[in-house]
Parts: sequence; C-alpha cells; structure tokens
Amino acid sequence: MTDYFKPEKSIEKISNGDILKTLSAVSSRYMNVNPEEPFTVRPFSLYDISRNPDYRYTADCSKLFPDAEDGSYVYFCGRYFARSSGAIKFLFIPFGPVKIYMNNKAVYGTTFEDERYENKSITIDIPVRAGYNSLCVRCTKTRAGFGAEFGTWLGKLDYYFLHEREGLRDIEGFDYTYPQKNALKKLPAKTSLFVPFASWDEKQQRSGVLNRIFGRLLHDPVNKTFVARTVFVSPKTDSGSQKYAFLIDVSPSLQAEVYVDGVKLCDVGPDKAELGGVKAREDESYKAKSERNAECEKKTGVELRGALRVKKEISCGDGIHNIFLIFKVLSLKHEADFSVTVKNSKGHRVRLLNPLITQRPERFPWMFAGPFKKTSPAQLLDGNFDRNALVGADGEKTYWRIDMPGGWLRLYNDAPLFAHWNYPLGVTLYGLTETARHLKSAGLPELSQKISDYVKAHILRSLKTFDYALFDKKQFTGATAVHHLLTSIDSLDDCGSFASTMLEFCTDAQIWDGERTAEAHGGCASENSESVEDLYRRIAEYVGDYIIKKQSRLPDGTFFRKRMMHGFHNGTMWADDLYMSVPFLCRYSVLKNDEKILTDAAMQFLGFKKFLFMPENSLMAHVYDFGRKMNTGVPWGRGNGWTIFSLSEILRFLPDLHPLKKELTAFFRELAAGILKRQNDDGMWRQVLNMPESYRETSCTAMFICAYSRGIRNGWLTENVEEYKKSCVKAWRAIERFSIDAEGNVYGVCRGSEFAFTPRYYAEHLLPRLNDTHGIGIVLLAGVEMERLFKYCGR
Repeated sequence: MTDYFKPEKSIEKISNGDILKTLSAVSSRYMNVNPEEPFTVRPFSLYDISRNPDYRYTADCSKLFPDAEDGSYVYFCGRYFARSSGAIKFLFIPFGPVKIYMNNKAVYGTTFEDERYENKSITIDIPVRAGYNSLCVRCTKTRAGFGAEFGTWLGKLDYYFLHEREGLRDIEGFDYTYPQKNALKKLPAKTSLFVPFASWDEKQQRSGVLNRIFGRLLHDPVNKTFVARTVFVSPKTDSGSQKYAFLIDVSPSLQAEVYVDGVKLCDVGPDKAELGGVKAREDESYKAKSERNAECEKKTGVELRGALRVKKEISCGDGIHNIFLIFKVLSLKHEADFSVTVKNSKGHRVRLLNPLITQRPERFPWMFAGPFKKTSPAQLLDGNFDRNALVGADGEKTYWRIDMPGGWLRLYNDAPLFAHWNYPLGVTLYGLTETARHLKSAGLPELSQKISDYVKAHILRSLKTFDYALFDKKQFTGATAVHHLLTSIDSLDDCGSFASTMLEFCTDAQIWDGERTAEAHGGCASENSESVEDLYRRIAEYVGDYIIKKQSRLPDGTFFRKRMMHGFHNGTMWADDLYMSVPFLCRYSVLKNDEKILTDAAMQFLGFKKFLFMPENSLMAHVYDFGRKMNTGVPWGRGNGWTIFSLSEILRFLPDLHPLKKELTAFFRELAAGILKRQNDDGMWRQVLNMPESYRETSCTAMFICAYSRGIRNGWLTENVEEYKKSCVKAWRAIERFSIDAEGNVYGVCRGSEFAFTPRYYAEHLLPRLNDTHGIGIVLLAGVEMERLFKYCGR
C-alpha cells in the first residue's frame, strides 16, 4: 500500500495526540486557500453565442448564415481559463462535420458515423494548460446540417468560454468568422473574427441611450422611472477634498433627479431646474441650443437637440463617489438621452467608471435599470449598494444593463469553492461549523470566531445571491454562473446537503445580529429589507418543496433518480441520497414543527435497505439499477459512510417513542457491525470495503468514526462498546498518520463518483484526490467526535 506522503510529514508528528492541533491545521489551511472573494461582474450580450439550459453553447450556423454555400466553413473561437494543467471533459453534438482545436492543435474531427444520427453526443478529454487556453470549433456546411452544440459534458457544470477579440476578452461567448469557401491553412487571427453585438447602428446611436437600451419599455411611460449610475474617484489630497464641476445635459423628453453620494445635486427638466432645492439662476439652467455639449456629441454621435443643461460645483472628499440619476420619461417626441461631465479643479475631465465591472470599468461607465413603478427614489438611494442584489421592489426586480446591443451585467462566481452551493461543500461547512463550536468550548475563541465568520460569509453570500440567480436563469439563457445547481434542481444532490448545513448553522441565532439583506429594498440594505432569517427560511421552503413534493419517488415513497439532466443516473437509487435528503428533512421538520416530515425521512432507510442492503455481509451496495433489477453488489466505502452517518443524524432527532426509532436503531447496529469487520489492521477502511488491496480511503473512515462515536455516546451501540471505541481511536490515529500532513492537507479522499457493477471501477478509476471537499468537512467532524467521545468515556 503506497503512502500519500513520507511518515515524518504527517500531522501526527506535530499533534502528538492533541486533536485540537489537527482541527486547527485542517480548518486554517482550508480557509487560507479558499478566502472570501467578491464575484466577478462581466458584460454580457443577449445576442451572443450563449449557453443553453443544458449549460452548452449552441452555434446554429444555418440560422446565423442561412445563405452559406454547401461545403463552406465557419470557425468559432473562445478562451477557457484553467487553474492548473490537465484536461477538461468536453461534449459536443455535431449538426454536420466538426473539427475541434485547442491551443492551435487539432484534438478531434468527426467521422461519417458521428454525423449519421441527429443529437448524437460525443465526449472527449481536451488537454489544457494552466492559464488561458484557446478553443476553436470548425463547422462545415452540408445539406444535413451546419453547426454544433458544445461545452460541458455534464449538465449544470458551470464552465464557460470568453471572447478572443481585444476589447471583448472579459465577455462570455465566442467570436466567429464569416463563411469561408475553403478551409483556412491557419486558424483565424483575432482580427478576422467578429461578433454581432459589437456596436449600435447609426439610427440606434441617434435615438438616445435610454431609447436604445430599453426600447419598448419606454412606451407608456406613465409613473415609470429609470435609473443610471456611475462612479468617479477623487484622488487623495493634502486638504482631504477638492472641488468638482458637474455639467449635466438632459433631453427635454426626460425629467431627471441627480444625486451625488445619495444627496440631491439638482433637478433637470423642461419646467424647472433646482440646485440643492434652491431655484437655479438663469445662467445655471438653460436650453442648450447653441451651446450643446460638444464632448457628449463627439463621444456618442448624439445631438442633444434642445437639451436642458445644469452646471454645479461641489466639494468631494478623497475616495469613490457615486453619481445617480433617476429619470421619468415625459414624452417620446425627442431622443431619450443625457450626458454628465465631471471636471476637477484644474479643469481636467474626470474619468467615469462602472461601479461593478471588474475589468476595464471605463468601457461601460454607466449602468442602467428599470422600469420601476412601485420602487420609490428613496428606496433606490437608501443605503450602500450591494453588487450581488437585484434592483427594485418585489414584482419589478431587475439587474443592471449597459450601453451595448443586448447588453447586461452578469455575476460570475470564479472562486473554486467560496460561496458555491453543492453537496460536498455542505459537508465541508458542516465540519467547519462543528469545529468552531468545539474550539469555542475548548478555550480557543479566536480561531472559533474566525471559522464561524468564514462559514457565515460563505452561507450569506449563497443566500443573498439566490434571487439574483433565479432572475439570471429566467432573463438570460437558462445557464447561470451563480447557483447553477439550486436554480436547476433535478436531484437531491443539488439541494439537500448544503441546505441542511444552512439550517444547522442558522440554529445559532445570534450569528445574524439582526442583519438584513439588500434584496427587497432596491439593492440596498435598510430597515424594510428582508431579514436573513426570513431569507434562509424562504430558501429552506424552496428546497423542502422540491424534496417533499417534486423529487421522484417509488410507489412506497422511497426516493430514486429519474428525469435528471445527467441521464446516466436515471432509473437508479443511490446510497448517497440518504445524506442528500435525510439530514435536511430532520432539520426542516424542526423548522416547520412537523413530525410527518421526520417520519418521511425515517421511512427512506426502510426503502433504501430493501434495495441496497446485502445481509450476507451486513453492508450496503452503492447503487440499485431498476433497469437491470439488481444492485451493484459493491460495498463502496463512502456509500456505506453516507448511510451510517445519515442514520446517526436521524437517530438524534427521532423521539424515543417514535414508531420507527427501534427499527432504525437495529439497522444502525447491524450496519455498524458489518463495517467493523472490514476495518484494516492499519486502522483505515478501504475504498471498497471487502477489497483489501484497494486504497486507504479517508472520507469513509472519518464517517465511520462519527457514527461510532455518536452510537456510543447516545446509547445506540450497547454491545461490544469497547471494541467500537478502540476502532474509533485506531481509525483517528490512522487518519493523522496516513491522511493529513503537517500543513493540514487532506489526502486519500475518493473523488465524486458514477457507479459500476465491478469493484475495480471504484478501486482503479475512482482514484483519490488531494483536499477534495468530499473529505475535509467529515475529517473535521471526526476530530470533533473523537474529542466528545474522550470526554464521554475517557481516553
């Protein structure tokens, strides 16, 4: 058996039996490597080659180029960012002949067999290097079809491509060529590529910015408002402030209120112009017929015919300052346009910047939202703007647009782990939550608070971006880069584990400190905003509604997998799904004060046992295949871990007099005994429990520690108690010796699985990964449980 690292590098050499040191090392390493970081905000165009609800790009050349000749070629080019070298699994559905290149090397070309059947998917591994990689997809026109669908091999896996062309390289999508009569000898240069949304035409330019962005939404403008926002930076000065001159031009078809840092600067409209609430002097507001804003005309090509102009000077301190305009449309007789110019005390024009865009914020300095009918100006202006929140009151929430054809801003979570919502992270944060609680009681309040703050930040970001993600999915193409699982739920994997941890963490009510979200209040936090408690309850209801009412079930109510985007799983039952459902249902039953929900959770074990339990060795098979009418017969380590750990969860919630408590306790004991027999002499359990030559697997070993500790402390294990305690001690020492190094890295964790009927798939293909989130949290939980076990019955 090969060790993951040299013995002298193990955490055992540092901890010397002090579990707190191990908990500190693992939790600190995880937080340091995965720090809190803001989401990326990128421009996006509705007219781009974009991802469909299956999270793949659709390039239908027959629609893009209906007049293309047979035999002509179109090239689609985009960039993919990889954090490390390796390969990405890539799926494509050819509509005709397709050839794929990565970094100027051909990696695949279709055959006549590939092109024979419509909707035939082809999955390949494409090598990538660390950093940006250039993908090119060449499509050839035939009578049968022209183009392809391509991208992620797995629905809801949120990887995406960015444009190649300069000026668009932070925008998601693909550049492409016009149809070429002959195949290019070299892949197309960036200068030969184009995109359909690069600029407005002359008519759109002259119609005014609000007209070209909002179009028909400007019609019937009664009691509707639109907003525009930008920022500028005042550099540091010795005096701490300097004067700025504002020159504001507004079309006579508009009425505008202008604010700087939330304070009204002026009103601009055909009837009046006020500065700070005082009637403007004649030289401060006038029709700019002969003295139009030349700078605006030069920049936009728009002639502000008869525009109203206001000039004003104010002092601004060092730092970033917000400029906010609220418009009412009075008529559509003129262009709906405006211009704001800011000059410093030296008369130099100040650059305006987009408040949200991460790269090149000067390219689209203004962002726009609307129309609003119910959202008041006070709501739009109150508080600090939250980049992750929608704008507007209930019923008219929206996000920000930009001055580009089909242009919007979109959120992307580019962090590998922070603020993502998935089931392994649900376990990870559960482990961190219990670690924070234990460290506090063990006299390490500073690290405890640091961990708690980190978990809180992760969960809060997930909660607060939920409504944005639902909007994003509906407004754009169905594929989001935030909450890609929760917005497309079709399995228990998508929702239950993380939601369970959310509810567990939220039982510490004091953590919220009366925090409120910005979501219900125009993107700004205020006393009228939705509380975080209300938000997590609403998301719990959303998850509960799916699990209880929509998740596929057998006639007896047992969960199974059906109608999933990932078709490989359809018609199966997985031991994993006990953890993906039961812990959440336990906590949700408490939230709803409804024992029927708890009973539903308890009944799942009886249904799963019927199909997956193998009485001859008292272990669980991983998966049951309803098509073949058999289970896999493979006692995968983590599959058994999911089962017994989930049993330890529900037994904590079931009242002693519950009718299923006795039966589930007996199942727990039976499974515990079967697992105990498979512990290896070195203390670890193996990837396949009855296959000693398979590798040491960390996550299942940690799960068994947790289950045994809970079983001893709660009296569910009444026979051979000393053997179970020795098993826990032996297993924990093995984890410290074989699975955790001195820096807190966790080794030997099986990656996320599919399933097979051969144990060699699990032993030879599902190889371990370093610091996989399937193992970090459960290792932390195991350490906490060892501390509790020693406190309960001594060392």
